[in-house]
Amino acid sequence: MVIATDIAFGWSTTLQISANSFHNFLSCIGIWWAKALPSAIPSLELIDMSHYFRLGENLDSSMIQNADKLGAWWKFLAMTTLFYAIGLRLLLWLFSRHILYQKLEKEFLGLDGINKILQEFDRPFVSTQAPKPEKHLDIVEPTKERVAPKNQEHYSIILGWNYSIDEIKLANDATQITAQDISVVGGSNSFTIDKNIAQNLSGKVILYIKSWEPPTMDFVDFLEMVIDNQQVTKIEVYPLGTVGKYYKSNAKDIAVWERKIDTIQSNKVWIIDNE
Repeated sequence: MVIATDIAFGWSTTLQISANSFHNFLSCIGIWWAKALPSAIPSLELIDMSHYFRLGENLDSSMIQNADKLGAWWKFLAMTTLFYAIGLRLLLWLFSRHILYQKLEKEFLGLDGINKILQEFDRPFVSTQAPKPEKHLDIVEPTKERVAPKNQEHYSIILGWNYSIDEIKLANDATQITAQDISVVGGSNSFTIDKNIAQNLSGKVILYIKSWEPPTMDFVDFLEMVIDNQQVTKIEVYPLGTVGKYYKSNAKDIAVWERKIDTIQSNKVWIIDNE
């Protein structure tokens, strides 16, 4: 207990050993850092000098004169604490942690079905490939068979999708298109009103639309109701541009409406290209 708890006290009063033997004993304790930090090993002179007193008791002139030498004990005590009290505990903790993870891994691998799950993790999701490169099909753009030229024809009715009556009349003056009647569809109209208009149509119908607006489902629904009307012989969709451009439409806008009309696949429906 004396050696383990207070080396300086045991050396000063209790242990009956020589300074040389005690120096060898301390050198064995500090063998791990002796080469890297030799000053942390008490010298034989320091051990012999501190045999009968240590720094911290009653001060006398001898202790004060040798204070710098007697203070060298703290280097040894600090290294001893760092290596044996902290370092060994750290190694023990790392070793215990390694053993714990090994045991946990062993226990997990011992569970039923774990090997099958691990094999699924390691197996690629796609494990096959084509024996030879596939030949891609050539995509042929459909011909625009549903495009009609702009003619100064007389229609049974002119429909304006989301247009007012005055706007339709102004467009008629610019396009020189005439009809027996004019009607407004879409916009603020309810579905019931548009349905009644579609059911009462007959003959050849022209439908003004705003070319810069994309086709909507409301428009497609109305157009299909007009197609289902057996009294209607032909439907011409006329994309109009802005007034500032004299109702001339942009080519990209026309292409959007042409593709939409092609999807309807009806012999009644045509689109007028007014580029």
